[in-house]
Amino acid sequence: MDYVEPRGNLWYAVYYVPADVQHIIGKKKFLRSTKTSNRTEAVRRARAVVIGWEAEVAKARGQQSPPKDDFWASLQDQHKSARLEAGYSDEDSEALQLAIEEVAEQAASKINDPELAILLYKVATSQGGTLLAPLVDDWKDAQSGGKKTIDQKHRDLERMALHFYTLEALQPQKIKIWTDKLMK
Repeated sequence: MDYVEPRGNLWYAVYYVPADVQHIIGKKKFLRSTKTSNRTEAVRRARAVVIGWEAEVAKARGQQSPPKDDFWASLQDQHKSARLEAGYSDEDSEALQLAIEEVAEQAASKINDPELAILLYKVATSQGGTLLAPLVDDWKDAQSGGKKTIDQKHRDLERMALHFYTLEALQPQKIKIWTDKLMK
C-alpha cells in the first residue's frame, strides 16, 4: 500500500489505526497533507509520515518506549560519562544527587498544592518525566510557515504545558477531559 489518497488538488498521507488501539490513540485514521499534487512525491513523503504513525501504534500497544525517553536516558548516560572523565567519582555523583534531593524536598515543602509539590520534587530528582514546556519552545523553533499561525499554535501549546507539565501526563483520556472543560 502506498498510503496516499487524493483530496481536491493535493495528495494526503493516510493510515488506518488498527481497531485494538483506536481507543488509546483516540482516532480511527491518521490524515495529513503531503502538500503536493505530484503522486510520486506524495508517496515518498507519505512513507516518512507513516513511519511515525506506525511508531505511535507500536507505543500504544506497549511495544516500544517513546523516542524522547531514549533521548533523555542517553543524555543522562553522557552526563555521567563526562563527569567521570572530568575526575568526579561515583561517590561525588551520589553526594550531588543527595544534595539535589534535599533542596528539592525543601522547595516542595513550601508549595501549598500537594500535586504540584510532588511534581516539583520528582522533576528535580529526575523521577518525574520530561517537562513539556521546553519541548514546546523547541517545537516553535522548528516550525516554518506564517508567523501568526505559528504564534497562535505556540500559545495553545503553552497553555497545554501549563496544565499538563510533563510529556508523560499527555494521555488521550486526560486531554479529552481538559478540552471538554475548556469548551464549557
